[in-house]
Amino acid sequence: MLFPGMLVPGSNHFPLMQFAREHYFQYYWLIEYDVIFTGNWQDFFLYFDQAKEDFLTSRIRRYSEQRDWPWWSSLRHPYKKIQVSKMIRSFNPIYRISYAALKYIDKMHKEKWIGHHEVLYPTMLYLAGFKLRDFGGLGEFVMSEDKSRFYLETSSSESYDGTMRSKNPHSQISDVPRNKLVHPVKPVRKANNLQRSR
Repeated sequence: MLFPGMLVPGSNHFPLMQFAREHYFQYYWLIEYDVIFTGNWQDFFLYFDQAKEDFLTSRIRRYSEQRDWPWWSSLRHPYKKIQVSKMIRSFNPIYRISYAALKYIDKMHKEKWIGHHEVLYPTMLYLAGFKLRDFGGLGEFVMSEDKSRFYLETSSSESYDGTMRSKNPHSQISDVPRNKLVHPVKPVRKANNLQRSR
């Protein structure tokens, strides 16, 4: 439940928005500290160098595919409404977003839309006609040649499996194939503490 003046969870996109106001680039990459790529990062970035999509990320899913995701209800407005059936979520420990898309999200915030960025970004951008693309995995927004390319998952409706997941931290990556994104990667001790705290 959200209360007046409370920071909406998943608001870590604001520093990037501020950076984009001060420094223009066509695209911006955001990578959390606990994301690892098991290949050469340069190869990963070069692969998407000519990609024209506005938002590149992982695990893009429609509401119908993952109804139990906990942050759907965070996307809200004082008097406007988006039907939950039209909402889309993504998993954003690493993503690339265009300047035009960030500018649009900034505009939506000024128009009083709020929400966890993992539902705010994909839903607002998709409904406004921006192009979304998934790095890999199995979902609808993955190009056919990119199926399982940069991360692995065993189910398109589960958030906690595969190499890109929100729970069950990886304590080692030696068994992960080359050229795959891995998240979250934590030292063994920290990973065990995180598991016990849940």
